[in-house]
Amino acid sequence: MSDPSIAMAEAFKQLSRATVSALRTYEQGTRARLNQIEDDLRVLRRERGDALRDLNASKGQTRVWVAEADKWKPEARPPSCISLRSVLRLALTAGG
Repeated sequence: MSDPSIAMAEAFKQLSRATVSALRTYEQGTRARLNQIEDDLRVLRRERGDALRDLNASKGQTRVWVAEADKWKPEARPPSCISLRSVLRLALTAGG
């Protein structure tokens, strides 16, 4: 028969190899997931940056349009304008 200590040492050696192999496989999977997460974060940060640039450009454009509309406001409202109701009342009484 073989020596029990040799059998025990061989079993421990195989267990150690299996453990190291399992840990390496787990580490590779973890690294792959981490790389994917980092790639996703880069994409999200770029999209966020693009969205913020678009938002700021839109706010600037809105300010331009509001300023332009403010310039036209006094011209759109004639002074001492007669109301539509008054015009209709005059038209109905004049025809009668």
